[in-house]
Amino acid sequence: QIVNFGRLSDAYGFDGNEFQTKALAFGENMLINGGFDIWQRGTSTTAVTSAAYTTADRFWMLVTGGGAGTIGRSTVVPTGEGFAYSFFMNTTAGTNAFMGTSVELTKDGPFKTDTDYTASLWIRDGGGNLQAYYRNTIADATDQVALGSKLLPFNAGWVKHEFTFNTGSNVPNASNTMLALDIAGADMLGAKTTGWKLEEGATATPFTRAGNNIAGELAMCQRYYEYGENRGDWYVHNAGNYSMSPQYLVEKRVVPTLTTTNVSVVNMSTTITTFTETTRGFALYHGALATANGNFVDNWTADAEL
Repeated sequence: QIVNFGRLSDAYGFDGNEFQTKALAFGENMLINGGFDIWQRGTSTTAVTSAAYTTADRFWMLVTGGGAGTIGRSTVVPTGEGFAYSFFMNTTAGTNAFMGTSVELTKDGPFKTDTDYTASLWIRDGGGNLQAYYRNTIADATDQVALGSKLLPFNAGWVKHEFTFNTGSNVPNASNTMLALDIAGADMLGAKTTGWKLEEGATATPFTRAGNNIAGELAMCQRYYEYGENRGDWYVHNAGNYSMSPQYLVEKRVVPTLTTTNVSVVNMSTTITTFTETTRGFALYHGALATANGNFVDNWTADAEL
């Protein structure tokens, strides 16, 4: 038996490449999930000591110097600014906290030479060095091209910071995949932050979501990472395999790293065999163990992060 699922991009006309290649309107946010609305991986976890995406979509973090504690979602936000959540780092141990996000580079942009770009973000109980680079991967200086930095002073309350840099004659190296925007420093160990925005021009404008609304923001996040669940029922009376072909809600940036986990089975093998993996979906099967009705539940993640 083959089961197919429709794609969000087919149903709603969403193109996973559209944002990366379209001309950006004045004041449009280039950073996906800058308001920390989407948390597909979970809303809290233990602080990590190597750079990883662990909670809020499209944002990575790490703590150096033996850091411990938790990171995750907070409802403490700047008053009257329209945010529901912030990202918190309850990491009192350690030397420095690092976090960042990025904008995917394509052969057509979206960044231009000799052009001003302005980053803005809110921070509470923190500060640090905000930096912009062209990079190959997150938190990796290999072949990076520095574009500018600004020291954001510590403040005990919510403060909106702004940082303008000019790309000058700098162009990405052939191996660069992103424009990375990172913040680092000891003052970030106990900080909260929200409202990240990057836009063309020398002036910060009010916060907007890259996806315009929460549904659009989720779809843009799913170009890089998606969580899903499969459920199958076996209604036959001879042994065999149950196959399905899940399609991703949004086509991925590249063929993703697929991780599958069996949650439960009845009269079926717990082993998940996947095949035909593409940017649009994959196929899997479970073996039936008896000539009786059966079912299974699986979870999976598809990771195509930069």
